[in-house]
Amino acid sequence: MRPSLRQTLTAGTALVLALGLSACSAEQSVPDACAVIKSEMTTHLSDIGSGLTAASTDLAEGGEQLAKLSGKISATADKVENPEVKKSVDALSAAIKDVSTVVKENAKDSENATDESYGPAMVSLTDANTAYSKLCAA
Repeated sequence: MRPSLRQTLTAGTALVLALGLSACSAEQSVPDACAVIKSEMTTHLSDIGSGLTAASTDLAEGGEQLAKLSGKISATADKVENPEVKKSVDALSAAIKDVSTVVKENAKDSENATDESYGPAMVSLTDANTAYSKLCAA
């Protein structure tokens, strides 16, 4: 007995769904994850410079800009499934948050703020940015 068109289509549909679902469950590659967030991260990395520039003229405003940026970067990290890329973007978000915290603290007591107070947070930011840039190099 020859299979009917309906049976063939049903079997074909099941096969396509099975293949599609198996592809969805495969781990996202680093290049794929980087591609998903490339545009947003390019904007965010540019915004880091803007936030730091703002902080150089108005500590309170710069601190707020950097705090908001940390949240945006964290939201971007949530868009990827690759654990290595997610970890890198989360580290960058945390580093921005740390810089934001230092900037805000210095805004409260700008008379006693020193360049040294930024040191550890800026090193952390530089390291996180370098790691992300190496991982998701264009």
